[in-house]
Amino acid sequence: MFLAGSIMISRASGGDARISFLASVYRRWKLLIFMALGSAFLELNPGRASVVTALKVAVPSVSALALLAYSIYPVLVERGLRKMKQSYLSLDASLLLDIMHRWGSKIRKFPEILVQRNARSANAYTIGLIDPVVVLTRPLVESMSTSEITAVVGHELGHIVNRDGLKLYVLSLSILASLLTPVCVLSSFDFALSLVMVAVSLLVILFFYLVVVPRVRRASEFRADMFLSTDPEMAREFIRALVWMGELNSLPEGDRSTRTHPSLRERIERLRETVK
Repeated sequence: MFLAGSIMISRASGGDARISFLASVYRRWKLLIFMALGSAFLELNPGRASVVTALKVAVPSVSALALLAYSIYPVLVERGLRKMKQSYLSLDASLLLDIMHRWGSKIRKFPEILVQRNARSANAYTIGLIDPVVVLTRPLVESMSTSEITAVVGHELGHIVNRDGLKLYVLSLSILASLLTPVCVLSSFDFALSLVMVAVSLLVILFFYLVVVPRVRRASEFRADMFLSTDPEMAREFIRALVWMGELNSLPEGDRSTRTHPSLRERIERLRETVK
């Protein structure tokens, strides 16, 4: 599932609904791969069966199906969102009105805000590309003040205004297309070269997701934090919310909750500089 951004991911968090949807997407990808491999072996001539013959069909098939699957990924996310909403709670009406009053003028279309009831940690995240939804976990809503929750929502709105999820999706799709399209084309002319291209593509994709994506995600968190800098009062409330979330999730200020998120200390120091 495509997360545009989240406040923090604690050791105890994970989100049962998110894990469930990720598992469903993973099952779809496995099905596509098995379909491609199956089609490859069906193409084998029983009298001249060979691994090479199978690979000549499987390599371009898997590449093309991977591109197709990732191209329709936003649609899969939106379908997952519709199912997810059925098990989530609505935000208290008076709290929602306070939040909309504070941020309504700074965003073109105000997103739906839901409460994840079965979460064990205090967290917030934005999900979806076409019609984003802001999700607050129940521990966060139950333990923070109205102003702190409003500030947390402001951070998530920063992700939506900056289109962080969409930018990361387009970047990822561009990388995949630029690497896998040559594999599909070359497999028809020079299979040996296409295998080399597959190896290179896998290394580049691995580097992209292990090095580039975390840097992009970390930068997007700072940008979403800076969205609050236009409102010094909300920036100060968000600093208190970050400290409180760190305590609730047993994370010290200097701890990096995930490799895609800056440490609490880094974020708090930058915010404090903006509200001096």
